[in-house]
Amino acid sequence: MMKTRVARTLALAASLAIPVAALNAAEPEEQIKYRQNVMKSIGGHTGAIFAITGDKAGDDSHLEAHIRSLAATSTIVKDIFPPESELGETRAKAEIWTDAEGFAEAVKTLEDAAAGVLAAYENGGDLGGALKDLGGACKGCHDEYRSD
Repeated sequence: MMKTRVARTLALAASLAIPVAALNAAEPEEQIKYRQNVMKSIGGHTGAIFAITGDKAGDDSHLEAHIRSLAATSTIVKDIFPPESELGETRAKAEIWTDAEGFAEAVKTLEDAAAGVLAAYENGGDLGGALKDLGGACKGCHDEYRSD
């Protein structure tokens, strides 16, 4: 009887492992929503940084939070375009997946530019120049890998 109970417990545990693993793998639609939210976050922080530094809106005391958040969020962009998320309602071009090397370079340019903004802020460097590089990184990637 004890062997039967152990066998049943092991069988139940094994059968539950498959659904739990499936829960960890997001559906393509959910991956796309997540990706879009991450990209909106990057755009939001970038827009806030430009608003504050351009004296258009915002509070100077918020600048650091936006810069740090942008730098941190830019490091996950490389992870939010899995192959199964190329379908669905999205402005991501197929070139993200067919030109993976070029896309990886564009994402690295974004990461470097965001890190450059943070470094300029922390070290009293040329924040304007760093922001120009950031804008160029965003534009370059969008021109090649995002449809209008």
